[in-house]
Amino acid sequence: MKYEINNCGIIDKNIIQRYIRYLRLERGYSSNTLDAYCKDLQKLFNYYSDEGIDFRTVTLEQLDQFAGQMREKGTSARSTARTLSGVRSFYRFLQLEKEIPNDPTALLESPQIGKHLPEVLSLEEIEDIIGAIDASRPEGQRDRAIIETLYGCGLRITELCTLKISDLFLEDGYIRVHGKGRKERLIPIGGQAISELRAWFAVRQGLKVAPGEEDYVFISTTRGRHLSRISLFVFIKEYAQRAGITKNIRSAPTPSATALPPICCKGAPTSVPYRPCSATKTLAPQKSTCIWTAATCGRRFWSTTPATSSTESDILHFCTANLQKERQHKKTILRKSLHSQTAIHASPPQKSYALA
Repeated sequence: MKYEINNCGIIDKNIIQRYIRYLRLERGYSSNTLDAYCKDLQKLFNYYSDEGIDFRTVTLEQLDQFAGQMREKGTSARSTARTLSGVRSFYRFLQLEKEIPNDPTALLESPQIGKHLPEVLSLEEIEDIIGAIDASRPEGQRDRAIIETLYGCGLRITELCTLKISDLFLEDGYIRVHGKGRKERLIPIGGQAISELRAWFAVRQGLKVAPGEEDYVFISTTRGRHLSRISLFVFIKEYAQRAGITKNIRSAPTPSATALPPICCKGAPTSVPYRPCSATKTLAPQKSTCIWTAATCGRRFWSTTPATSSTESDILHFCTANLQKERQHKKTILRKSLHSQTAIHASPPQKSYALA
């Protein structure tokens, strides 16, 4: 993917190319994040060009005026904060590369963003969305598989778009997902989602796939290329409207990979607690599980857990034990440190001998 930025004649293109290379290689950002950062820089360069500002000598007051212009244009507080985050990243890079002596964004403040609880879809609402899909059409079977996989595995929209056939281990009951920062995680997948995927693969065999797109799971039935985030958002919201759902449909910002090994045949969501039905079966043991519960105060522990740890009480006990061990370790280190300092202060003074 090629990232184009109009420098407006105020900055060397070589610096921009180095910055993009820095974000992609050293920071490990995804293509969508790189595209967002490039758009942020374009807004900044347009402001510099209109005001006649040199990017090397810009002041904090001028950057505050840039943020004020965005607010005057109707930009939301969240979008303004994200743009200013990209501006800070750019100037930190310039200071790192010795292009500027000081970082003018060090004291740049972002607007306050209010926190709100996300709206969660119930299992019945998900079934209503699936029921609104016409499975007789080729894209209908694809969309059923998308909804089952997206909800049952707790994926982000981008993770679903980039899901590949080589990352599916349906016989073992799990999939491999490439998340943000090029991190991988293994997630169990329910039996209903597996059935919908296999039904989609039967339809997919009769479609013409574009070159280089053979390994993607979900492709367009007309173009033969993998789906984009925008197209997924559009048809998911369309199906939600057909089902009479008025909630704000969006992908989970931080999907949890705390999937429990027992999962019912209806493919209940692995990112929230649920009641197992009578057709509960046990999947294969996970290789790694990302555990994130309230008992760990928001901290994440990556570990290998046996398949017997299948209840929430077992996960809670596991997290609490890890937290207690860490606290005990910190107390031991602190005790040793205090003991060593006491020994130093209590040691007798060294005798000094004057030379004759």
